[in-house]
Amino acid sequence: MVFGGLLGQAQAQTLSLSTTYAGGNGQDGNMFDVVALNDIRVTGFDVNCGSALTQDFEIYGKTGSYVGSELVPGDWTLIASVPGVVCNAPGVATPLGAVLDVAIASGQTYAFYVTENGLVDGVDYTNGTAVGQVAAANTDLQILEGAGVQYPFAGTFQPRIWNGTLYYVLDAPVAPIVTPVPTLSEYGLGLLAVLLVFAARRSMRGRFNA
Repeated sequence: MVFGGLLGQAQAQTLSLSTTYAGGNGQDGNMFDVVALNDIRVTGFDVNCGSALTQDFEIYGKTGSYVGSELVPGDWTLIASVPGVVCNAPGVATPLGAVLDVAIASGQTYAFYVTENGLVDGVDYTNGTAVGQVAAANTDLQILEGAGVQYPFAGTFQPRIWNGTLYYVLDAPVAPIVTPVPTLSEYGLGLLAVLLVFAARRSMRGRFNA
């Protein structure tokens, strides 16, 4: 019988990248591009609410840039609906609470549209300098300047810097921990050594009894 086994993969560490919470302008939501520099999986968002009210949020996504798809609902996939988000005051991060699992391969661009449902004061964002400019970056990803959007796909204002925090994990396999298992050859050598010692003792006993 072979003994040993796998102890399982270590849980991936959650990382984050924030743009700004400076505000200065606002609308119902934001479209922005994320460029992966390593393989990542986006797991959640914080946003900058326009007021301390309860709001319903929606998160959409699409492969490639949002540019050219601002007014085309069919280009987008609804990733999550998050009702009843209790917003913090403007300038303070509000966790959306949606648990996401969006894989973005290294070198790929993926667009997000994070919006409330158009019934309240919306979200705050910051005026930008140019669509596609890097608003925030680390060694794993870039968040680019995008657009403010009137819900649901009714109009855009750009360039705008999404205010928020993106949470992610590195999408890389974790090497399993393996318990070493003795090989058959190791068992065989050990058994041979025992037999040789036993034979030698019998030989010595026979010699003395002769």
